[in-house]
Amino acid sequence: YAVLVGINSYPEQPLRGCVRDVAEIGKYLEHATSRLKIQTFVTTESVDKDSTTHPTYRNVTFALRAISLEAKAGDYVYIHFSGHGTKIEPDDDFSNKTTGDLALVLLDTRDDDSVTYLTGATLARYYLDPMVRKGLVVTLVLDCCFSASVYRRDGAAVRFLPYNARNDLYDPEIAELLGPEPASRAGRNASMQKNWLMDPDGYAILTACGPNEEGGEIILESGEAHGKLSYFLRRSFSGSGGCSKPLSIIFQYLCAEFRGHAVRQNPVLYGNKDQAFFGDIVLSTNSSLQAIRSSNGELRLLAGRAHGFCQGDRFELTPSACHPALTSRDAVTHTVITRLGGLTSILAIEDATLDESQVIWDAIALTQLRLRDYPIYLHPNLPMKEHWKEALVKQRVSILKEDDSQRAAFHITPGESGDSKVRDEQERLVVTPLSPTRDGSFLQSTERIEHMTKFALVKDLVNDDCTESFRKQFDVHITTRHNQLSSGAIVAVRHKEDIRLILRNYGTKSLFFTIYDMRPSWEVCNLLRASHKEIPPPKPGDQCFQQSIKITMEVPEWVIEKGLQACDDFIKVFVTPESTLFDSLELPKLGEAKKKTSPNRNHDKQYHLTSLEQEDWAALTFHIHVSLS
Repeated sequence: YAVLVGINSYPEQPLRGCVRDVAEIGKYLEHATSRLKIQTFVTTESVDKDSTTHPTYRNVTFALRAISLEAKAGDYVYIHFSGHGTKIEPDDDFSNKTTGDLALVLLDTRDDDSVTYLTGATLARYYLDPMVRKGLVVTLVLDCCFSASVYRRDGAAVRFLPYNARNDLYDPEIAELLGPEPASRAGRNASMQKNWLMDPDGYAILTACGPNEEGGEIILESGEAHGKLSYFLRRSFSGSGGCSKPLSIIFQYLCAEFRGHAVRQNPVLYGNKDQAFFGDIVLSTNSSLQAIRSSNGELRLLAGRAHGFCQGDRFELTPSACHPALTSRDAVTHTVITRLGGLTSILAIEDATLDESQVIWDAIALTQLRLRDYPIYLHPNLPMKEHWKEALVKQRVSILKEDDSQRAAFHITPGESGDSKVRDEQERLVVTPLSPTRDGSFLQSTERIEHMTKFALVKDLVNDDCTESFRKQFDVHITTRHNQLSSGAIVAVRHKEDIRLILRNYGTKSLFFTIYDMRPSWEVCNLLRASHKEIPPPKPGDQCFQQSIKITMEVPEWVIEKGLQACDDFIKVFVTPESTLFDSLELPKLGEAKKKTSPNRNHDKQYHLTSLEQEDWAALTFHIHVSLS
């Protein structure tokens, strides 16, 4: 199912590209996906205002409710809105104090010269939540803007309308359309009901920008106007298996594309980034990194010191499978980092020339030299020690020499039954048992060792060269019932106790926070279920802008079943002055396969990136010790 809404003819501040946005998306979907029911709601001269396809509150919400009733578990639902957004100032205890209450601007059901607001709370509670509870896979794309500040700028076609309370009075017809409030799912926090955009529960939302940024239109050389998100999303679909790409991959492409524009706009992905728009996910590569050609012709890797790389690391580049002029993905180019930046790096070509028509590549790391800081000690009496050495070298894991004074990150020691155990640098048992598979292969065991060294690397990432001016722009700390603690301290809490992560911006521009939970299962997962959290600068007269995130700490059931009374989590917070992807740092649970990704899609243009010297960043680590008593 697809519901496409495009509104140009607003009574105030009409737009140019919204109808074209959904028309092109719809045209692609018709040819790309079989058995798809598409409903399009647009404002055009040929559409009667009384038509059921006019983008009114009644028509759009009726279509959403019909899908909830008609669709079966496992069906896919794609909702695309291209038009104005708005922001309602917080008005009660349940409002989101940071973003305000966000809403989509639809046409009034009875009067086409006025508008009606479909609030996020209503959309989530009455329409999206029932779909998810029924087992539908829901993706919502919002090509609009929720920032009131940009409305006051001159010129640009910004997709925002200021909220007008006269358009939001109690309407008995809308109340009748909504009916009784549906039951909430068990465990949902009532205080999060209006925080629908920040906390999608069971679905995914792709937005043109954050709630405090500008989202507008792009004008092509032909004079055609498009919403930026819709335009690049449509182009990303053109690649092989576009609708079957994981949202995370489409999002990587979008970030690279938006970054190449002079106007700052950072798309945001919330919720389940592993789902596709439609059908089974097409997976084809292990790469979660990209390299692009910058405006000065340099080959720039979209990763740097903050991602755990260093000068001399080597990468294999392959053309994006979605390049429109691509004839083969067999061309492989080997490159090396010659200039390391905080967030991006300059690559030099080692063994070939690159196609000048190509501007984006998938990058696979052949080395990660920083892992040499986490060597493995092999016990002298370890069974099959030489086989272990050979297997670890193949896995690019550093082995501590007997005469080396460096401390080992992990010790592999003999077990009682001919297998092996892994202990940490304090020789505490961390993994058991490890042994070759029936065919004598050590691959599974060495992959686990490599996984553990990468986990340790992520935990230790820190920027010792963070400038004082950048460091003064933010503060991150954790509060418990009794204490306020900064990074580096051990935060001791009880099982199921709530802590709060406090993020503050003291500067003059937005800051971007990416937050990971490093779990006892050796998993590195995104804590926010969002690509990043943008914290805007303080309002005039305020000292800072603060955001609080509640986190409930628990001892996992599998830890309790082992007879243990406590465990340790690490909360990792990255702070950057611009939107940055850290997906390459994510790890699955130990022993589970890392999800493959699908190649990204590029757009033929030159990229304008911040100079390496200006790439500031910070990384903070909070050690959380969680106990049952």
